[in-house]
Amino acid sequence: MLPLSQRTAAVSMLTAQARPDGSVPRTAVHQVAAAFGISPRQTQRYWSAHRASLTGTGTAGLDDVLDEVTTLAGDPQLAVNRWWYHPEVLSALAANSTLKDAWQQLQSHADIDVPGYPAFTRTMKKKTDSALYATVARRGGREGFINNSLFLTYTAPHRNAVWQADAQEIPVDVTTETGVGRVKPWQTTFIDDATRVVVATVITATQPRADDVVAAIAAGVRGQQLPDGTRIGGLPETIRWDNGKEFLNEAVTTACARLGISPQACTPYTPWQKGKIERWHLSSQAECYDRLPGATHGPKTFTGRQPWRNTLGQVLTLQTLTMHALAWVQQYNNDRVHEALGCTPAAKWAQDTTPLVFVDPAVLHQFSLAAPRPRTVNRDGISVGNIKYLASELGSIVRRKVEVRVLPHDTSVIAVFYEGKYLCEAYPAAGLDADERRRILAGRRETYATARAHINDAARSRTQRARTAATDAAVDAELAGRRKPVREANDWDIAPDDDALLALDDAQEGLGQ
Repeated sequence: MLPLSQRTAAVSMLTAQARPDGSVPRTAVHQVAAAFGISPRQTQRYWSAHRASLTGTGTAGLDDVLDEVTTLAGDPQLAVNRWWYHPEVLSALAANSTLKDAWQQLQSHADIDVPGYPAFTRTMKKKTDSALYATVARRGGREGFINNSLFLTYTAPHRNAVWQADAQEIPVDVTTETGVGRVKPWQTTFIDDATRVVVATVITATQPRADDVVAAIAAGVRGQQLPDGTRIGGLPETIRWDNGKEFLNEAVTTACARLGISPQACTPYTPWQKGKIERWHLSSQAECYDRLPGATHGPKTFTGRQPWRNTLGQVLTLQTLTMHALAWVQQYNNDRVHEALGCTPAAKWAQDTTPLVFVDPAVLHQFSLAAPRPRTVNRDGISVGNIKYLASELGSIVRRKVEVRVLPHDTSVIAVFYEGKYLCEAYPAAGLDADERRRILAGRRETYATARAHINDAARSRTQRARTAATDAAVDAELAGRRKPVREANDWDIAPDDDALLALDDAQEGLGQ
């Protein structure tokens, strides 16, 4: 397609050689076509459009006819005037591997006035629908259609209206706990749609399981406090994720149902339906992971070698990588200005006044990660990860076994379950506030006072019983000392009193006299 200035010049040359009836000699058409590098047919179209605009027999001027962009209507009459709309053109494009093969096939079509090959390619690029051209002419298929189509953007109306979640394989080689071999860890992240705040992220050595996803949801719902005092997290209305097995399973669905969250799975192979978390993955890879030792997407030497991947001693451990990842998440939330927001995600979150909804810890901590084994409540608390945790409720179960549940990458709190029931939250002993210390001391004093009272009552009772027993023994001894000795009698089972016997003898002697 010629520029407007060249089209005007071509029409001027034809006007100079035009006949009185408005027609132009065939030789003039070929001369102009050769001069501007276009086909005679295209030159004739330029002239016809120009004549139509002058005589009023047409519906549009030259520029309008050439530059009008419409969609494929399938109108046969329209196809005669504009060959690029003809269905046979699209069929030829789809049936042939190249544009030139399609053009050659269309040359033999009697109903289609196809121009020369250069004009054919230019017209197809300009006149046809962009997505249609990329899909059919460029053979881009589904990806070509997606990349050349319009899509509507969606932003949640307020914070915690929608979370987006996804799991990515981190492109960094790390060593395992045993130090033998390398693995690529996985990261499961939950991001708030409205504010872009990362509410929870979990890094695992292998592909995440259902328990890891449930624990990440629990961590996000419980929330956290940012350095400026802002509380992020809370109960979301909806969580949108893909069709990965770590999300679509009974455990995750049950947890969402109990928490009152609506899970929403995207249509398969439609990453743009959760585009914000997909974009976040790209940012984390470019700004964090690609700069670490062992990065598989990191820089290469001139010969294409990746030096970070050759020496095992230069590779990070999983724990060190986790520290780098969590530090970058904090930087992303608090310090990094988001281009689409014009401020940090934390600032956007703080600007939203939508009330946050939190869940009872007794319900929420049931979805945390269980510690590998039961723990003993010692005098200085419960030891988890070389950290001592204390709570006033633990004072009554010292030396007993409890079950401990933790949130991913969160050492600020643990949940304690005793005999299968939720007991309390315990916090690091080194960081207990004054109120919690007073509660622990008050509980200990109360227990001490109760035990002392019972012991003293028992001691007084024993003392009273001892005194009573001593008094009774003394009385019995005194009574026993007043009794006379008992002598034996031949015909008596129990010896009678001496005075009675003497009286009986006297009586018998009197009767005999």
